[in-house]
Amino acid sequence: MGKNGAALRAAKAQNVRYTFTKEQLEARDRALIKEYRENTLKLQEQEVMKQVREEFAEREKDFKEKTTAFYKDLEAEFFTADANENFQAYMQYLLALSCRILIEQFGWPAITDHASRTRRFASALVDELYKLIDDPDQNIQSYAAETARLYGVEFRRE
Repeated sequence: MGKNGAALRAAKAQNVRYTFTKEQLEARDRALIKEYRENTLKLQEQEVMKQVREEFAEREKDFKEKTTAFYKDLEAEFFTADANENFQAYMQYLLALSCRILIEQFGWPAITDHASRTRRFASALVDELYKLIDDPDQNIQSYAAETARLYGVEFRRE
């Protein structure tokens, strides 16, 4: 090979050729296809998760806005700056709710005169509420517990 023989051998060594059988080529193709599918599935999964996160964030933001607006409206209606107005609003709500249920669902007569059962009930309710407020040793929780113990009436949120 002469002077250039070493250079030719080095070039030939760098230019190596391999011969594969048909089975080896098919196995390589299957492996490449499998890898491509796995990568494609991972990318699709990442895209779907991104969309789910974005939609969740949007729904959470919408929910927070709606609940914030609801509670602001509720505060505006019941929690006014004047404590007396606040108390009066609760009293009106409590009295109206109780009387309406007694009249509509239990057939009590509407208030037509001073001797009406509904009027006596409303008066007794207001008197009992003022008695509860004026008693410094009594609070709402202890009053509710005492009522439940004596009469079996208690409020449970279900």
